[in-house]
Amino acid sequence: MAYQAKGNYFDRHTSSSDKAAIKSYQDQWAEANARGDEAGKAAAHAGAEAIRARYGYSGGEDGSERLDLSQQQTQQLRQQQTSALNQALEEYRNLYNPSPVTTGMTSALNAYTQQLAEQSRAYQQQLAEQNNAYQQMLAEQKAAQEAAVNRAVNSLESQKAATEQQYSELFRQLYIDKMKNRKNLDQRLAAGGVTGGAAETTALGYDTQYAEALRQGEQGRIGAIGSIDRAITDTRLTGDIAVADAAAKTASNGKNSKVRICACNVYIKPHQNNNSTSGKCQK
Repeated sequence: MAYQAKGNYFDRHTSSSDKAAIKSYQDQWAEANARGDEAGKAAAHAGAEAIRARYGYSGGEDGSERLDLSQQQTQQLRQQQTSALNQALEEYRNLYNPSPVTTGMTSALNAYTQQLAEQSRAYQQQLAEQNNAYQQMLAEQKAAQEAAVNRAVNSLESQKAATEQQYSELFRQLYIDKMKNRKNLDQRLAAGGVTGGAAETTALGYDTQYAEALRQGEQGRIGAIGSIDRAITDTRLTGDIAVADAAAKTASNGKNSKVRICACNVYIKPHQNNNSTSGKCQK
């Protein structure tokens, strides 16, 4: 018969890396269970529970539940109290015969029960103080994490604006280079006596190079901005600062790769002789 899990949470809101770590502990538990290693099972369970504790909950006995730590501690306290009372009664039965309880026996049992009650109240107070401290720690950690995520997102937004600005400058420079080279090309064509359809064909080839450079530049811009946008979304959803840092480095590398264009080695046929010259591109 298949095992029926106690809950249906299964660590659904933990990060991908923490889920993988918990899965590793679960595999270790299964291996220890197969060889009858109780200590190994306990160690694997404790490792998984330590990860869940950072999110403020316990997975329960089989890791499928979501029990707030305060609820789990209350359950443990009740179990300890019940166990202590049962142990006290068992000790009483072992020490005394089942004859009618004398006044001294009753007094001793009452004193012991009162002692247990006082210990329970002290433990409950200690538990409440620890829980308050733990909740405060969680709140501080959450605030620090949110602040770190906001800083990462703001940094990525700045990176995005800088990338847009750099690509705008790239396109502006491409246009300036095109106009300079086109002017020089027209002069060389005229000096070489190339006119009419031949001149138009040569100029068209250069315009095609310029259009291709623009297309490549736009592809680079879309890719860089898309990477930053995805990193911003992932950072906000998971709070994973490492994702934001890696994306920022990737975007930085991408924006520094610039597309340039020049009219290199444009062939010009002289008008009245058989010599040939070639023009160099204008940087």
